[in-house]
Amino acid sequence: MEINSNTLPLKNLPSVLAFRRGVVITDAPLEYGNTRGDVVPVPVIHHGTMGTQNVNEKKAKASGNAGTDTVSDAERDVRNLQVIESAKTGPDMMDLQIGFEIKALPLGGALHACANSKKENLEDAEKMRAMLDDFILRAKNSEGLAEVSRRIARNVCNGRWLWRNRLIASGIRVEVSAGDQQWEVPDALQVSLRDFNHYSDIEKSIGEVLASGFRGNAKKVALRVRAILDLGVTGSVEVFCSQNYEPDTGRSSGKGELSRSLYKLAMSTRQQDRDGVRIVGQAAFRDAKIWNALRTMDNWYPGHSDTDMPIPIEPQGASLSMMQFLRAKENKKFSAFELFKRLNQIDPDSAEGMYCIASLMRGGVFGDSEKDRGDEGGGAQ
Repeated sequence: MEINSNTLPLKNLPSVLAFRRGVVITDAPLEYGNTRGDVVPVPVIHHGTMGTQNVNEKKAKASGNAGTDTVSDAERDVRNLQVIESAKTGPDMMDLQIGFEIKALPLGGALHACANSKKENLEDAEKMRAMLDDFILRAKNSEGLAEVSRRIARNVCNGRWLWRNRLIASGIRVEVSAGDQQWEVPDALQVSLRDFNHYSDIEKSIGEVLASGFRGNAKKVALRVRAILDLGVTGSVEVFCSQNYEPDTGRSSGKGELSRSLYKLAMSTRQQDRDGVRIVGQAAFRDAKIWNALRTMDNWYPGHSDTDMPIPIEPQGASLSMMQFLRAKENKKFSAFELFKRLNQIDPDSAEGMYCIASLMRGGVFGDSEKDRGDEGGGAQ
């Protein structure tokens, strides 16, 4: 199917439309350097703790008027007994070290599935494939793709992916290598988290390695990234990795269920109990959490001038920090769902184009279900 900028947009996306993630990325184990010069895994320990209750709880009335009476002080247990997991360095800790690897995949292979479940709408899928091929062909060597790659490089260099550990650090050095190339960012805390301009030569070089991978023009070279954090203290200290979701299945009733579970990797040393504390694995960041930080570059969304804060690339501009969808409802026309319907009309170098390029790299499921398609049919022209 021939596509150009004059081709009318799709009225609906295909019912099946999915893209694979545009990067291969590893988990990021947490380690620490000690006084003997060794690098040691940060253990996750399973233990109990006693805090205090600080929740304004409600108690249902026996009459059935639920949630109207505040629990009296006499009825409340001041203690907050919990079974939790924590990530802590050893008493001989000198610095915290975290690393991962990332490899960019060709943008041309982003499409995973594109189809319609109803025969009368098959032309939608054919047209979507043609629009994607046209957009990716124009995007591969665009300045827009180069800019998205530089933004990922900035988030590598500024240590955004360290999350809370970045906030408690006194200094951070980031080391990056790719093949025989090596770079060092001596002070990641001085690299901006808010804007994407005035790139350093290091950021440009790392961005070009990523861009080459996204274009499919070079062999697939992985970036090896490592951060060395000076926490400003020495000794045993709590550090922060990915946390698992734990549904409340009786924790509040004091039955001893785990109330905080951390993501961990298997350790070479066997699990052990020591003074009531059990080591259950090595602390780590999930690959998804690292990728979420690296794709936090969307300052093209409506209302950015008010927030002055980039958000992760998401189809509807979902922001957990603001608890809002910033590309939904009244801003729906700026969502990836709507923009993908007119990819043939979008310039890859524009704000919309760069957002679409980054959305393809993010991956995900974008299809319109058949029941939501409306009465107007597929609309292919």
